[in-house]
Amino acid sequence: MKRKAKDFDKKFDKSEDITKYLDVSKRHRPEQEQKVIGYKEKK
Repeated sequence: MKRKAKDFDKKFDKSEDITKYLDVSKRHRPEQEQKVIGYKEKK
């Protein structure tokens, strides 16, 4: 669903729920990728 930025901003400023307008299918948190801890390669 596409919205104009000014309409989106108005809803946000009124503290309305805007989550239905957000595309969260590709969300990620920077610097929060999975890390392997304590792994040592066998020689």
